[in-house]
Amino acid sequence: MLSLALLAGIMILAIGYGVATYREKPSQRSFPVGGDYVFRYDFSRPTQIFFLPTELEEISGLASYAPGLVLAIQDEDGIIFVYDLAAQQVVDRWRFGKNQDYEGVAINDSMVFVLESDGDLHGVRLPYQPTRDVKKYKTEFSHRNDTEGVVFDSVENRLLIVPKEQGLNRDLKAENRRGIYAFDLESNQLLPDPVYLIDETDLGQIVYGNTGRYLFKPSGIAIEPGTGHLFILASVGKILIVLSRSNEILHVELLDEKIFPQPEGITFDTNGDLLISSEARAGRKQSLVRFAKRVNTPRNAEESNHE
Repeated sequence: MLSLALLAGIMILAIGYGVATYREKPSQRSFPVGGDYVFRYDFSRPTQIFFLPTELEEISGLASYAPGLVLAIQDEDGIIFVYDLAAQQVVDRWRFGKNQDYEGVAINDSMVFVLESDGDLHGVRLPYQPTRDVKKYKTEFSHRNDTEGVVFDSVENRLLIVPKEQGLNRDLKAENRRGIYAFDLESNQLLPDPVYLIDETDLGQIVYGNTGRYLFKPSGIAIEPGTGHLFILASVGKILIVLSRSNEILHVELLDEKIFPQPEGITFDTNGDLLISSEARAGRKQSLVRFAKRVNTPRNAEESNHE
């Protein structure tokens, strides 16, 4: 019995060590995966950090609106905030609904869409008028899905939505996969099956070099101008994933908690710069971080030297 107890103790210690080793932070943060793809943002050197006003303490969604202007929402207020990057202040507020749990915002030429955590969408027509009716679209999502991010996909004329938790059909969703769903703007219907899937075991292979899962839960999504690649942000897991239109992981970036205490919103401005917003967390203020798009990357510089 004593031998069995000792053996059991050794096994528990070994398992504990294995778990600790698996969760140990890797020595690098940047993981190029796609052979020809160049990630053009240096996450170790933010171009600019904006500390946001108190009313955006729980900023949860972000969308580029016009040169120098972004739209932001926060968890509780039915208000779209217009933030001026140059003035570093909120310059307008668009009331669209009652206080609910709002998580994402997207924009096309004629409408702003605000996403609730239960999957409901609110369509606000542009230009904004306080008296104009807001269109509400119900989807098959519910609170159990906890939908967090939304972006307008101009290629397919649809919205792409990322749930933080489980997908729509549990039979289609393995526990280690996260789906991206499409809301068609012609039919105003949510497609039942995910149009993209990210496997956590694939991420584990990229980050840790083994077949274990890298756990993440998406909190935001954006589309890279020019390439059309998807940028998926996750606050749980502190990770950014670049995904191609053919569902290939091209790049993985682990996020520094000192820069991104609670990353929730992501968008690109009209210059191609990347913007990521974070909620207030553990004594750190709510913020918006800008990363300028690099024209001369290390790979480009190497190619230039050979010409």
